[in-house]
Amino acid sequence: MKKLTLAMGLVLALGMVGSPVWAASVNDTDQVTISVNGVLAISDTTGDFTLTFSDFEIGTDSDTQAVTYRVKSNNMVDTALDGVVSAQIDSAIYGVALKADVGTYANIGSTGNVALTEHAAGFATVGTTAVNLAKKATTTGNQKKILNGNLPITWKATATEDLTEGDYTTNLTVTLKDA
Repeated sequence: MKKLTLAMGLVLALGMVGSPVWAASVNDTDQVTISVNGVLAISDTTGDFTLTFSDFEIGTDSDTQAVTYRVKSNNMVDTALDGVVSAQIDSAIYGVALKADVGTYANIGSTGNVALTEHAAGFATVGTTAVNLAKKATTTGNQKKILNGNLPITWKATATEDLTEGDYTTNLTVTLKDA
């Protein structure tokens, strides 16, 4: 009984002297905005290239040049879109047709991102007006507006006439669009 009385006395003493005290608190609430800039970009690491014919006769193909284009957009349309990637040259070269063949697109971003496919199978002739090379299908889900990958295109030239010796130059423009 002595122990019980002593224990009760100790509990009562601590309760009066050492009772926990809770601090008051106040809050400050701020709105945080996360801003993501729009990106639409296409680039390649190949730069200028030369296509060389081994023969000058009509119907002859040059060697080929594989170029991988890094394509990025974070605001693609949801609907199907043809001509996401197109190409054109600034001036024609007499007797020569520049041709492009789109390879398999490789997504390097999140699962569910937009994927590109070849506009038409095989080599497409690229002239002084834009020619569609790649398209996208209708996309759904959280990543439906994101394009983040590599698109390989193989280039070659075909002689449409017998060719005279020389070096001929034109500027090639490859375009990426998101709408």
